[in-house]
Amino acid sequence: RGGAAGGGSDTFDPARGSSSGVAYSNGNMTVSSITGSNTLAVVSGGVSRGKKLWEFKLEKDSLNDECTCFGVTTMPITKFSYDAPHCMMLRGYNGALYGRNSQGGARRKVHPGDRVGVLYDGDAK
Repeated sequence: RGGAAGGGSDTFDPARGSSSGVAYSNGNMTVSSITGSNTLAVVSGGVSRGKKLWEFKLEKDSLNDECTCFGVTTMPITKFSYDAPHCMMLRGYNGALYGRNSQGGARRKVHPGDRVGVLYDGDAK
């Protein structure tokens, strides 16, 4: 389970995500889960207004049993899971969208080698 961040100058911020179970490398551009428990890695560049695009590459995960999710979260983080009330996530395993305690329709599943873009629009109503 590992992903690489992209979003301009943003890197993963070890102080904002899970306090254990996550390994950072490549100048905090790469993150790997090193536990079987839920973990969350957060990038350094937050946004509240305007638009921001982050791009990620899923470098390693279990093919057809992917545990990696991609998305955005509000702070503070109170639960380290794709279905947390503060998260809006695309779950790689089934391609489903999760957000604010609800599940949306499935999209394409995410497999190792795939790239995922996450667009946040802080001005959308």
